Amino acid sequence: MKTKQLKALTTVLAFSTLLAFTGCDEEGLPSEYQLVGGNSLAVASQGLTQASDPVLLTTPPPSATCEEATEAEYGTIEFRIDENLTQVWLAKNLGASRIATDFNDTEAYGDRYQWGRATDGHEKRDSNITLTQADIIEVEHGEFIINRLILEQLPQIHILSFDWVEPSVDDNGSLRTEGWSNEETSTQVCPCGYVVPSLNDFFILGNATNGTFPQDLKLVFSGTRNFQSGEDEIHTYPFGYYWTRDRPSFSGAYLVDIFDDAGIEIRLNIGNRANGNAIRCIRQDTSNYDTPIQIDN
Repeated sequence: MKTKQLKALTTVLAFSTLLAFTGCDEEGLPSEYQLVGGNSLAVASQGLTQASDPVLLTTPPPSATCEEATEAEYGTIEFRIDENLTQVWLAKNLGASRIATDFNDTEAYGDRYQWGRATDGHEKRDSNITLTQADIIEVEHGEFIINRLILEQLPQIHILSFDWVEPSVDDNGSLRTEGWSNEETSTQVCPCGYVVPSLNDFFILGNATNGTFPQDLKLVFSGTRNFQSGEDEIHTYPFGYYWTRDRPSFSGAYLVDIFDDAGIEIRLNIGNRANGNAIRCIRQDTSNYDTPIQIDN
């Protein structure tokens, strides 16, 4: 499966060599990546091979902590980045019924979250829609909030209207970034011990895997839910959008875009906050909290 370099909109972000493999297998090839259960991800000179499914325990042990119960339910995939960092990711999307068997596995698509919003029912693909923007972040209903914009009005409409909250509510998105950064906040959507990943988390993983992480992490072409119509766009063309918790300084929010264009391509992109996109959680103690890399609009 062909994998191309990460792209930030029209700017190519070439993979760096700063995050080097540090271990080798018996044949002298790098073998730093491990799946829960001890299954290794063999690394050839061309890059990582496709990972096998991680071990998934459907019943946690009786004395399991909340975090252990989470990992038993979702499964985990670990990536040894270097001697100081091993990223631990859940093995399936939030709301997915199983770990993906391929990029088009409909049972692995999961839910569609509006950026920074809590789990309140809006994330279900068949949730009702409303035209009323929220006046608080902690919405008291489970409807998907849409904006039906008339093209003639676009020059007069501020870009923040592409949000699910009113323009006066968390204009710069800092409150929602904070809400998705800490496992203990009321708007955190990930299960205990886990958070929505940062933009840097994906960028670090892309560097370390030379861009093969969509298949290694079992990502899928889950589509998006349109912020203007509320329609679930899955089969328009093969693509999947994954939210990060970060946002640029002007508006919108950062996401990772994977799509099929004669091979799997990956882009770091900026999306409308009112769109509904998939989420893949990372364990909080392995997430990167540095200032996110900047993507020009």
